[in-house]
Amino acid sequence: MYDSMTLIPLPDDVTFCEIDKKEIREFFKLPLDKKIIFWGTTQPESMRKGKLLFDECLDILWNKLDVEQRDSVIILNVGPSAGKFGIDSSFNTLYTGYIHTRAEMSLLYKLSDISVCTTIADAGPMMISESMCNETPVVAFDRSISCDLCVDGETGYLVKDLDIQRMSDSIEKLLFSSDLEMISQKSRQKYLSFHGRDKVLQKWKNLFDSILKDKNETQPV
Repeated sequence: MYDSMTLIPLPDDVTFCEIDKKEIREFFKLPLDKKIIFWGTTQPESMRKGKLLFDECLDILWNKLDVEQRDSVIILNVGPSAGKFGIDSSFNTLYTGYIHTRAEMSLLYKLSDISVCTTIADAGPMMISESMCNETPVVAFDRSISCDLCVDGETGYLVKDLDIQRMSDSIEKLLFSSDLEMISQKSRQKYLSFHGRDKVLQKWKNLFDSILKDKNETQPV
């Protein structure tokens, strides 16, 4: 029978950066030993994007790290306006401004170690899919598409109940994980298994087949 709750994601149309992370970092003069956290939005002032939650999360993280670890972290801020990150913390921040093309965005995802999404209400956000497409694992609240893509310890971490303590713990665990390279590769694999065109087309076919079957079975003889 036709399932009215069938989930069919958008097909793969995200730009994948094939340039090596090391080469991109060298181009932007960013050391490989730095730990870069990607955070971006076109609406940083919107409450639903969770900037204030991210600030609180960073303060918790700051208090847990030692001096050397603190100095190794860079917040990559992508969006229309620069701003301070954290309330009491003082992590180094790199502001890019608004990025106009997906090709440019793919470079920023690829050079980052992890991506953090604090959005609490959104149809996507597509930044989760775009991050994973470019081998950047994601820590996110359990909202929207993150529930389909973020798998704890495999492609990032999924944080329930807007728990900023757990989000901070997850960021630390992922950022300093010895398995980060493998998790990064699994992130892209997860993206392709969810957004891959063959997968999406098959879902559409299954949906149409079930609708037609249901229609034929309910028609009077």
